[in-house]
Amino acid sequence: MMSWAKVIDSFENVPEIYKTSYRALLGDSVVVPYTVLAPIQDSPWSGKAKERLLCEINDTFYVLERTGAKIITTAYRYQDIDSLELGNILIYSWFSISGMTNTGIETALTVEFNEATLRHFEPFFGKMRPAPADSDLSRLKVEQAKFDHLSTENFKFMNFARASLVPGERVIHSCYQPPKRQNLMTVLGRSFYRNIFLAHLTVLTDQEVILISDNERAIGNKGNRYGGVRRYIPLRSLASVAIEEHSKDLLRFTFQLSPNSQVIRFFDSANLVQAETLKKVIDSLLA
Repeated sequence: MMSWAKVIDSFENVPEIYKTSYRALLGDSVVVPYTVLAPIQDSPWSGKAKERLLCEINDTFYVLERTGAKIITTAYRYQDIDSLELGNILIYSWFSISGMTNTGIETALTVEFNEATLRHFEPFFGKMRPAPADSDLSRLKVEQAKFDHLSTENFKFMNFARASLVPGERVIHSCYQPPKRQNLMTVLGRSFYRNIFLAHLTVLTDQEVILISDNERAIGNKGNRYGGVRRYIPLRSLASVAIEEHSKDLLRFTFQLSPNSQVIRFFDSANLVQAETLKKVIDSLLA
């Protein structure tokens, strides 16, 4: 059963096990910061889920994780978060962040939640992906329209891309890669395939790289995949990008975030020109 996250609006409503650690964060303040309790999700797609209490104080994102009778506190300054991932399969959702904690440790964590409570987490996401200071809401529809060409290739990705933009950011380039499959066998007229990689879309804006993809775990009706994954990498966190031949007909595109952190996407070698163009445009922004 999927549990519901909830906003904690007073110290009295903080679960007892968190109160000592939570009070230590507040210090002498009597003002309760924006706080959300994310309970354990009982879902077939859940990993090693843990209950967490989330809050934001002075531009720092705090995660209080319940492990048995202990509370482990992890803190990230928003400017030190180098990647945010949002994903969902039907009503099962999650977000993952990676970056440097306030103790100087590079790490990542994942919080699972019911999609119906997404709104409770959006204030945190808004701090992780702030809109430019000179945001012009009237321009948003113009930028969203740049994905109209995807309506016939991948309607779902078109909508994901439109919804991913924050007001004020400008779309510079995008590159769509259809899924690539290998035919394994045909039995009684029915073909069986192996996925080499799933469909994905790379969007470059003047603020970030947005990576949109299907999810391996989500298979719906007639092979269509429910939900998807969106990953946001601010340009300030991107060190470099590289393309190399992975195999005879596969290209490996690497987004290097730090010496120990990278994101990899695969392209069909037939899309070499598009992949090289993407790299050149990113390189020009990082120069």
